[in-house]
Amino acid sequence: MLIITEHLLGLFEAVRGQWQLAELDMLEHAQYCVYGPEDHFDWHLDQPAEAPPPARRLSLVLMLSAPGDFSGGELELNLAGTARPRLCAGDAIIFPAETVEHRVAPVETGMRQTLVCWAYDAPAAI
Repeated sequence: MLIITEHLLGLFEAVRGQWQLAELDMLEHAQYCVYGPEDHFDWHLDQPAEAPPPARRLSLVLMLSAPGDFSGGELELNLAGTARPRLCAGDAIIFPAETVEHRVAPVETGMRQTLVCWAYDAPAAI
C-alpha cells in the first residue's frame, strides 16, 4: 500500500500549484468504492464547512473499472453547469475538496469500482 500511496501523493503534488496550495500529505487511507445496480452517492462536498481541521484540500478519484463494466454511475461535478468527465480504467481526476460539489449518478448495470483519496495540508514542521 505504501507504493500506491506514494504514487497518489505524487499526483496531488503534481497539481497542487494549480490551486496555490502548500505542501500536501495524505492523512487517511484511500477508500475502495464499489457501486452496483441502483447504488449512487448524492451531491456533496468532501469537506463540509463544519468539519474540524485538518481540512481535505483535494479529492482524487481513480477509475478501476473499464467503461464496458457498468452503465450509468457517472461522476458528475458541479462546475458552472454539470461536468461528466469520462474516465477509463486507470484514469484519475483531481478537484478541490472544499468547493466542488459532486456526486455519483445511479449505476444502471454492472459494477463501478474506484479508489478515492484526499490530500490535506502537510503537518507543520516542528
